Amino acid sequence: MTDKAFMDMMKEMLGMIDPDYAPYLNDYRVPAPEITFTDTMALFVGEHTFKLMHLPGHTASETAVYIPEERVVFTGDNIFHKTNTFMHEALPNKWLDSLETLKNLDAELYIPGHGEVCGKDYLDEQASAVKEWIEVARNAVKSGWSLEEAQERISFMDRYPVEEEMKERGRELEKVGIANVYELAKTGQL
Repeated sequence: MTDKAFMDMMKEMLGMIDPDYAPYLNDYRVPAPEITFTDTMALFVGEHTFKLMHLPGHTASETAVYIPEERVVFTGDNIFHKTNTFMHEALPNKWLDSLETLKNLDAELYIPGHGEVCGKDYLDEQASAVKEWIEVARNAVKSGWSLEEAQERISFMDRYPVEEEMKERGRELEKVGIANVYELAKTGQL
């Protein structure tokens, strides 16, 4: 995704979340990183190791940070603990692989991108949510539904409680996610 496409998407999402703030991004430019890594990178700070791991899933650039000495991993948005999982930029097959990688870590605490801190036992539930998205997308395509039909018929918004002010925005994000997984299924990528 280009910087411009990313910023356009962010502006659109912010417009749904906070219409008054979105115009402040008009002149914003994404700065280029000074340090990059491909798969993993370790940072050593005092007695601690911070292992950065590229784990695509919720987004292509998803990164987890594992601190083995503390048996803690910050998972980014690859874990939505007891909250609705959104798929607007997801790579579902890679997400499932990344959840397996997280599961294989010697970690006790998983700090998710959304929801409360959880344990390793939650990773199977998160994987089930991703698998369910894959299945409904495949079924929609197999049934010959148009994208618009799929967006009207598919919803997971009742899976977990949603605050009233989040319902409309959540449903719009969900429709973008449906478009994403629908296209992946339609092109045989799921």
